[in-house]
Amino acid sequence: MNESTNNKNILISYITENNSDIITNDEMKTITYIDNISRIMIYYGNSITMEYFINNKEVDDNTISRIKEKLEKYRIYFNKYITNKDIESLAENTLNKLKYTSACFINNDEIILNLSDYGLYDNITLISNDGNYTNSSMIITYLEKKREEEFDKIYISFNRQNIDSILKTLDLINPQINTEKLELKLDLNTKESNESISEHTSDINEFRYTMTNNNQITWHNLNNTYLEITNIINKNKELLDEIDNNTIQHNEHTYNILNSINKFQNIIKEALTEKKIEIINDYLKELIGHYEQYEIDKNKITTEQVSLLNKLRNVINKTLDLIGIIPE
Repeated sequence: MNESTNNKNILISYITENNSDIITNDEMKTITYIDNISRIMIYYGNSITMEYFINNKEVDDNTISRIKEKLEKYRIYFNKYITNKDIESLAENTLNKLKYTSACFINNDEIILNLSDYGLYDNITLISNDGNYTNSSMIITYLEKKREEEFDKIYISFNRQNIDSILKTLDLINPQINTEKLELKLDLNTKESNESISEHTSDINEFRYTMTNNNQITWHNLNNTYLEITNIINKNKELLDEIDNNTIQHNEHTYNILNSINKFQNIIKEALTEKKIEIINDYLKELIGHYEQYEIDKNKITTEQVSLLNKLRNVINKTLDLIGIIPE
């Protein structure tokens, strides 16, 4: 399915077994990544539902409220927070669809799903020898419930080795529903993974940019350049006029800026198709780089130059919005 096609109903589910309100740096990288992907999908007119599934019984409403508060501070909004307790009653019905297939067997009083016939080496224990449903069972139950809600596509983000086996298990129940893992595809050089996000800077823009940037340019450089462009425009508002691109006198640097501006739609579409946020980071680097090579006399700026800078600022604004950043 092409998510750059409008009017698709898409679920993005973040699954975690962390039952505390401490969100680590690694977790936040993934959460910010899927939030950015959802923003791009919304840009193309899709309807996005974001869910945060805590695959753990030992979590209370106060903990969920604190998680929600932390994430919303950084402009990350999940439509729903769900725990094991919310779906436990559905597990028996879901697992009954699997227990009597040829893939299931009993060993030491455990009910196990054997997926070796499907090229996977991870068996999944559905019910442990104490009679309780396993965490894998609860993920399968949760996702099967979601697949009954008529989404066009379901993306799941879950850092667990047997996720491919879980997806295959869902196909055994119903192969017609499109479910896919959404993996963080950006190696970010940030701080230690066990560091809580509460220890980060209070600058929301810097935080979000750090979570999605692969050190192409620093937030300091990007923000300063944006502010410099904005100051030039504000000081020359009387010159600001919409001029058609064809009427701007072209030199090499002007052409490079216009060419980059006109690439916006293709860049965003590629970032969504590839599920790679670094494509947007590279694009921001390109835009800023062309501005830095654009020679203007700030004391004798022309109408054409102000118009071109305004076009550049507008496309930077739109690009930053797609990664949750609101320039000041």
